[in-house]
Amino acid sequence: MTEHGEEHSKDHGDQHTDDNRRAAAPATKPSTPSKPYTRDVHHERKLTPPAPPRSGHLKSLSQVLTRQEAYRDGHLSRKAFASLAILTFITFIGNFTQLQLSAALPTLVDDFGITVTLGQWMTSIFQLTMGVMVPLTAYLTRRFSTRQIVITSMTVFTVGSVLAWLSPTFPLALFGRFLEAVGTGVMWPVLQITVFSIYPLARRGMAMGIVGMAMAVAPAIGPTLGGVQTDANGWRSIFLSLTVIGCISILLAVFGLHNFGKSDKTARADFFSVGLSIIGFGGLMFGFTNIQAYPFSAPIVWLPMVIGVAGIVWFVLRQIFSEKKFKEGKSTRPALLDLSVLKTSISRSARLSLR
Repeated sequence: MTEHGEEHSKDHGDQHTDDNRRAAAPATKPSTPSKPYTRDVHHERKLTPPAPPRSGHLKSLSQVLTRQEAYRDGHLSRKAFASLAILTFITFIGNFTQLQLSAALPTLVDDFGITVTLGQWMTSIFQLTMGVMVPLTAYLTRRFSTRQIVITSMTVFTVGSVLAWLSPTFPLALFGRFLEAVGTGVMWPVLQITVFSIYPLARRGMAMGIVGMAMAVAPAIGPTLGGVQTDANGWRSIFLSLTVIGCISILLAVFGLHNFGKSDKTARADFFSVGLSIIGFGGLMFGFTNIQAYPFSAPIVWLPMVIGVAGIVWFVLRQIFSEKKFKEGKSTRPALLDLSVLKTSISRSARLSLR
């Protein structure tokens, strides 16, 4: 038993000695393959995940800018000034485009081999479409936000400019011109509504005067610049430049334009009245355009005029009765165009003349 205890103590002592040696021995790291000298290896630092895309700016642009935020202490805020400048620039382009092609019509007529009467529709359809789009803007501004209207309008305008620029036939160029008018036809009313929503009543006249000055310059320089472009690079260069301007306008609207006024998703429009206005004004314009090539007794001249007059009369009567029903509470949809404003202006002018 004594021998067994001595052996057990000896083994225990040896084991304790081995444990002390292991503890005293320096710790060694497992060998790792050597890496070349790089900043990532020898200057390790915690990697941060990539920053998420900046969507906060676009989200803030979608929020409605109130009058208190847009106009402070008698001055426009930076956001309102940028938005108003963008709208003014886009509206200026619309007025500029309206007459820019007039100097290029002879060259365009020769390239497509068409008559002058047919070629004039490149300018006539622009004015006709803009005239139809103005009353429709009342519905669009109620139904959609400012950004939605402007971005969509400039997209349509740019697509039309591309079609007119690359069109191999006259009908395709005419359709492109029509899309340009659709895109720019709503911009002047949108600009006016924006000015009214930003400025107080006492400053609206001054603001509209400044904006009106910019709009008045556009028709004056449009034909001149269009003639210079046509002489230098042909009539297609006009639509090329409009395509570039359209792309710039889309970028400005996407990244710099704020919303003004709240949209009403339940708003509805009287599209039947829109059709009547198209038939009325389109018939008149078509008949007057054909006078250059046909006598007035020709059906192609007087028949469109008669249809146009009938369409305009029907349009006016429909607006009067629709607005009357809306004011009496018999209808929830207002007239497409409130003609009572003209009635008030005419009566007021008559009273002033009598004095």
